[in-house]
This record gives sequence, C-alpha cells and structure tokens, in this order.
Amino acid sequence: MEGERGELSDDQMKDLDEIIPLISDWLEYFDGIFEKQKISIPRRPLSMVIELVELDIIQIGKDEEPLTKDALLSPPWGGYLMRSVFRWYEGKYGTDACTERKDNRIKSYIIIKNLPYSLLIPKTTSVQLEGEPNIHTSMLGKVLPQEDVTQWIQKAPKLTALEEQWFEKLREKIAYRANLLRYINLKGLFVRIGNESMQNAYKNALGSLDLFIEDLFRNYTNGVSLGVWHLYYSVENALKALKYSLFKKGEYTHDVSKLYSELFFRVEGHSSTVKFLSEKSNNYKFGTKKVTAPEELDSIYLESLEIIAWVIKNLTKDIKLRDDCFDFTHKNFFAM
Repeated sequence: MEGERGELSDDQMKDLDEIIPLISDWLEYFDGIFEKQKISIPRRPLSMVIELVELDIIQIGKDEEPLTKDALLSPPWGGYLMRSVFRWYEGKYGTDACTERKDNRIKSYIIIKNLPYSLLIPKTTSVQLEGEPNIHTSMLGKVLPQEDVTQWIQKAPKLTALEEQWFEKLREKIAYRANLLRYINLKGLFVRIGNESMQNAYKNALGSLDLFIEDLFRNYTNGVSLGVWHLYYSVENALKALKYSLFKKGEYTHDVSKLYSELFFRVEGHSSTVKFLSEKSNNYKFGTKKVTAPEELDSIYLESLEIIAWVIKNLTKDIKLRDDCFDFTHKNFFAM
C-alpha cells in the first residue's frame, strides 16, 4: 500500500480520525509556534503535517512495522492526514480563516526583447483521472513535461512571431528558473533550523526574493539598485542559516563570498565561487550602483536562486519526496 494511490479502508480511516484528538496538545503546541512565526492560518495545516510526521508524533501501522515517513507523506495517507489536520484547524478558527486568499503562484520574471514580463508560476497542479473519484493534487518541486511554461507569462507579446530557435530558448529559460523556484517553495517548507532567530532569518531570505521582483518592475528603466540588495540580503541570510545549522554558531559578516567559500569546503557545493554576487552588492541599497543590463540582472538573480536552492538541499537532506512533489490525493480535499 505504501505510496500507492487509492482509498483507505474504513478501519484505516477510523484509526486516523481517532489519532487527531489524542494528539490535540501537540497540535496546540505547534500552532502556537506557527503563530509566533507569523505563518498564516491557511498555510499551517501543511506545516503541521510535516512536523507531526518528521518528529514521529504520528505513527500508523503495526508497532513492529509502522508506516514510513515517506508513506505518510504520499497517497493515500498524505491526503487524508492533511484533511484531518485541516478539519482540526476549521474547528479552531472557522472555515473562512482557513481559506487561502492569496495568489497560489510564485512571482518571477522573464526578459523578452530587453523588457521584463511578469511570470506567475503555479505552486500546485490538480488532475482528476478518468474513472477515478480522486483529485490528485500535488505541490510541485519541478516543472512537469506536459506544462506549457509560456502560458505563465503575463501580458506576453505575440510569441508566435518569434523564430522557433529563439522560442525554444525562451522556454528553457522559463523552465530553469521555475524549477529552482518550485524546489525552493516546496523543499523550503521542510527546513527546520532549531533556532528561532536563524529560522526567521531563513524566512526573511525567501521573502526578499519577492521584494526583488517588486523593485525590478518599479525601477527597471532607471536601473535596479534596491532589488539587487534584496537578493544579496536573501542569499546572506540563507547562508547564515545553513552555517548555524551545521556548526551551531552565528556569523557576523555581510560578505556572501566569504560565507559561501567557508561552507563550500564542508558540504557539497554547486560551484566553487560566487560569480555575480559580491561585497559591492551590499551597497546597492544606497544607490552606489544600479544594474541596467538585462543579462547582468539575470545572472545575479539566477545565481541567488541557485545558492538558496543549494542551501535548502543541504538543510533537508533527510527529506525524500517521491517525484519531487508533495502529493495529497483524496475525494476533493478542497471541497471538504
């Protein structure tokens, strides 16, 4: 049964329904932590499921052979566990408070003919297979082969007029950044550092990516300064979080190159040096330099995403997700 799509038996459903009330103290405890971390209520059920499974608070199956964590985060268990926790949240806060009203897409951009266009990348996909009662909903960590990534461009120019070779390169550029951003969005949910200050620093690192996008569209024609600083700040905080996780000590430097080089020789790296981010980037906030060249902006942005994804990979080595997605499958969860 592990990892297979399908329905749970009545006995299995009963077991799961009976477990939730028994661990209500744990639910309250973690919900209090999420409150301090300012995690919105609609986003807490998934965070709760991750905590319950990763800390072995929920164990299902025979004592000598309980279900693995991988099985609990896969269909059919993942979906039903998510539903049970969601119902607990509905009982505590009400259905309206548990409803996600924000756009369920990741913000990015793509340069077409030297102009930036907004790119909104879906975080999830939902498919109802023919002959099945289940809706297969997955939070994605990569781009799927069947997805048309050019459909994510907002107010796109007439792409059919582009040469086929140029059009294919555009698709590759979109898919590359979308793969990085989906990985960061999904695996980033599983990052637990064990220090509130460093956990907040990591959270701020992710938030700074959106601030870069906002400044990019606000100041693109005049040159991006503050946005590049946000990228530098994002990478700096991510690297500090990784260093604390490994060595349990803080770091009082703003030099991204120094932080990265120290970590590169201790954990598996993706590149031996930081190529485009530099100590000067920390001064962009004060207008000492503005980036106007599209190629330079892209290089800084993509290097930032690559380093953050590398940090998350090293912070979540023990998290194994089948097909790089969190799949919760059940009779329309969102309608329950």
